This record gives sequence, structure tokens and C-alpha cells, in this order.
Amino acid sequence: MKNQASESAGIVAAARAVVSVAPQRDRIIEDHYAKYFFNGRYTVLGELMKLVSIAPRSYYLYSILNKVANVLVRRPNGPVAIAVRHHYIDERIKEYVTAGAEQVILLGAGFDMRAYRLGLNNVQFIEVDHFLTQRQKLKRLKKIKNLPKAKVKYCVVDFTRDWLPQLEKANVIKNEKSVFVLEGISMYLGEDELAYTLLAIKKLCPLGANLLFDTMTEEGVLENSDLKKKKWNLDWIIPPDKEPIIWGTSYENLEELLEKYGFKLLDNIGLIDYGRVINKNQGCFIPDLDGWPLSLNDAFFK
Repeated sequence: MKNQASESAGIVAAARAVVSVAPQRDRIIEDHYAKYFFNGRYTVLGELMKLVSIAPRSYYLYSILNKVANVLVRRPNGPVAIAVRHHYIDERIKEYVTAGAEQVILLGAGFDMRAYRLGLNNVQFIEVDHFLTQRQKLKRLKKIKNLPKAKVKYCVVDFTRDWLPQLEKANVIKNEKSVFVLEGISMYLGEDELAYTLLAIKKLCPLGANLLFDTMTEEGVLENSDLKKKKWNLDWIIPPDKEPIIWGTSYENLEELLEKYGFKLLDNIGLIDYGRVINKNQGCFIPDLDGWPLSLNDAFFK
């Protein structure tokens, strides 16, 4: 997490926006607020989405939009993969809120809109991020008409420094049943920073909490490097990633790391396998996600 408005936050918002205008049957998630966070190279998607809205049932128009988005996101089937991950975390949050969770803490929240999308009006959402990203989000929120009410608190921290004292000083997180979300971030951080996050969660909520997060496989980190050298090397069109992927782990190593810090791994499912779950339950067409070697994880400590 660098000292700049997060590039990955823009990528994720663009992906959510694209999937939200898919033909209804293949709409994995719906986030009609995401389009307000287009910037830079992603503004072209907004223009294409206007065409799709003219014929919302047209698979042909949507396929053009999706192909352009794949190029901009710099990964094959990028919007779908990001939506599948988002769906997993959405469902887990709703499950834990139903079971009594009172607050949801989004670490590195980016342009997340769950506080407004999920209809969990009695739950306190706390969004934690760098001030540049958060400032940009708050500015864009003002442009959205008829935004539903939500309980949201914003907390600015500098993730490049010792950020736990910053959060403690802000005094926004209560020691109550909580869900922490670390989405699309661990692969940019590394094992030491993930370990720091685990310790921070335990200190902030000693009564217990769930952590929903995704990890990349060790092989995936190498494949990601090779991908840039081959078919998806688009540096001549799009500047190289400012937030390089640096870390991946196996199931065994992840379980060992979590246990070391008092967490139990409750669920671990590959992105591809979870895509099949969505296909079975919702009937959505999920394309080949082999280029996305991610695992979706749910860990708990008490």
C-alpha cells in the first residue's frame, strides 16, 4: 500500500462496474455505484457501458465491453474473477452479520461500496485506507444521487508505517463481534505484513473476529511474472503495474502462519472452484479463470 491513491482500487471498481451491466442471468454481483469511480484509462468503460445500457440483453455488446475491460485490467477474464472474489466476501459478511457481527472493518477499503450495496443498515462499517484514496472516494460519493443511508466511519492511516497505533488513536473500532476484510491486498504485502495484520486484529478486537481475505499461490506469483512477458504484456499500451505482486503461499503454509498467531482457517476455496459454486447456485456463466490462481479464505480467532 503505497503513498498514492491506490491503482488497484480503480481496477477493482472498474471490474465491479462492468460485471454489473452483464445480461441479468450472468450478473455475478450488482454494484451500480462502482461506475462513479472511473478515472484515467477506465473512463472509456463508462462510454461503452452507455452503449450496453441501450440493449441490456445483448451478449454481443457486453462481450465487447468485457474484452476492453480485460485489456485495461491487464488480466484475462479480469472483471469476472474480481466479481467472484467479491461475491465470496459479500456472502460471508451477510452470514456473519446474521450470526451477530456488529461491525465490518475494511482494511485498504479502496472504493468499496458494501456499506451501501448490502442493505446491512444496522451494521457499523469502518473503512481504513490511505488519505489520498479515501479523499478521492469521498469526493466521488458526493456525485451519487439518492445514495442510501449507511453507518460508515472513515479512518485514515498510512500503511507504509506502523499503522496499528494510528488505528488505536482514532478509536473507531470497538471490541465487539467483528468481521475484518483484506481483499486483493495480501499478494502486494508479503508474509511479514500479513502477520502484523493478524496481530493488529487480535489487539483491536480481543473478544474475537473473522478475517476474510484472498491469497495467491506461490506458483501464481511466478505465473503472473511470466504472463507479463507473454500474451498479456501490454506495457506498450498501458503503463506497468505500480503495485507489483510479490507474495504467494500454499494452503499448508497459510494454515501454519494463521495457527502461529492464534487463528483457525475455517474455509479455503480456490477462485475457480468458487466460480463453479456460483454457476451451480445462480446459473451464471463463469469463463476460464485459470489465469487467476487465488484462494479465498475465512479465518477466525477467539
